[in-house]
Amino acid sequence: MNIRIAALVFSLAGIGGCSTFGASSYCAAELESNVAAMRNMTDQNVRFLVLGSSQAEYGGECACPYDKDSSGVVCGDRSAHTRTGGRAPYCFAEEVPASALPAMRSFAAHAARPIECGGTGNRSILEF
Repeated sequence: MNIRIAALVFSLAGIGGCSTFGASSYCAAELESNVAAMRNMTDQNVRFLVLGSSQAEYGGECACPYDKDSSGVVCGDRSAHTRTGGRAPYCFAEEVPASALPAMRSFAAHAARPIECGGTGNRSILEF
């Protein structure tokens, strides 16, 4: 797995197991449902999830050339994506390798679990 992909997935994957006693079958069913939803998501939509996660992980302004800085000026060559060295987020879908898609599908399926199952409780990621 590409180091950039691994760092992205593992940095965002602060997700644990099912934390509510006796809820393991509920949590397993939720995860199974989420895995099925991610399996049915198109590769292009999963690439957009990777883009969003990568840019959010960057955390600063001007992650990508098409972003605008705090003054409203397009970042262009000042973006982290364009500069050499340092952190370079994915900014375009065609940059996301096919090898990143299974990891993102797995991450999203786990993250979308209810909070009591160790997820974020945010199922909107499954409705991309």
